[in-house]
Amino acid sequence: MINKKTAKLYKFGFTGIIGLLLVLLLAMPKASFSYFENRQLQSKLELSWQSLLDKSFAENAENYVADQFPWREHWFGLKAFAEQARFMTVNNGIYLGKEHFLFEAMKEPSWGEVEQYVDSINQLIGKFPAVHSTLLLAPTSVELYPQLLPKYADSYSQREAAERIAAQLAAQIAFVNGIDALQPYTSEHKLLYYRNDHHWSSYGAYLAYAAYMEKLGIAPLSLDEFEISVVSSSYRGSYHTKGQFIGTEADVIERYDSGYVQSHVYIADHNSTMDSLYDDSRLTQKDQYNYFLGGVHALMTITNELTDKGKEAGHQFEIDSMLVVKDSYAHAFIPFLSQHVREIHVVDPRYYNGSLEQYMKEHPVQELLLLYNIPTFVEERSLLGLKR
Repeated sequence: MINKKTAKLYKFGFTGIIGLLLVLLLAMPKASFSYFENRQLQSKLELSWQSLLDKSFAENAENYVADQFPWREHWFGLKAFAEQARFMTVNNGIYLGKEHFLFEAMKEPSWGEVEQYVDSINQLIGKFPAVHSTLLLAPTSVELYPQLLPKYADSYSQREAAERIAAQLAAQIAFVNGIDALQPYTSEHKLLYYRNDHHWSSYGAYLAYAAYMEKLGIAPLSLDEFEISVVSSSYRGSYHTKGQFIGTEADVIERYDSGYVQSHVYIADHNSTMDSLYDDSRLTQKDQYNYFLGGVHALMTITNELTDKGKEAGHQFEIDSMLVVKDSYAHAFIPFLSQHVREIHVVDPRYYNGSLEQYMKEHPVQELLLLYNIPTFVEERSLLGLKR
């Protein structure tokens, strides 16, 4: 039985710990984005009568405490270590598969919401009948490498999801199923996806690009036309950060360069420019995938021109202007697309607050490409904003 002195010690000790955590919660810098979870964090609270009445303040406060809890990612790491010590093959929704692969399963979508997303796309594109439009849906690694999943791991069929989405598209919208583009190459030694990240590799992006070009009736560049160089051999992406498994192998990031095209990038978010589709400084940071296009931006314009090598090879741009509406899968894809398009407008609806309809009226394009990975598409509420 605990005596009074010990009980008081426990009481004051517990109260002291809670008080210290509260002070740290208030005093520590607030993070707005978690590379660990690849999502935006609740970084501030706004108190109003309306938020109290509709109870949104309580919900936001709960999310704020969870997202800004002191040293939260270290706690995740400790949990992961304990789970792996118990021979668990899943942590924070990430599965430890064979051949050092990490995976994230897809849940069955809320089809009522997905239908609204597709309807938004149909409504937007219906207002621009002269623009040739395509939806390209890319699978994630869990769909193409099921044989590498641990026993009892289960994931909803991305093929079924893609086919169901395609069936709801307006007749004027072309569809490219990335599963069909990539699946024939899964037995190759060259990886289509990073082991430690949710993105496809440059090679996976190349295969999807080739399928898209063929859909447009344009011959893609052959692999032989690219100089392939390794820019990093130490990449550990979102799955590694979230799963925190020990003993996984780092990934290699490759750059494919034809030498035919020089790109100039304007980033509207902060009125800056780059003379490359790649940002070397990102290779020294945690999320090295931001090497492609310099990371996530709401709005970019990419202007491409032929180099002397491109002119000597007789290379030409087949498309004058294109709009790409996308998630981050497009970042490794656009360098290939730039080989064929003179001007590319790139919009990420998750961060772009303007009207896409108005933007298309002000910046007429020949082609519109919507490029998303399937698990993101079925949960991407920002797609509802396309019809405004």
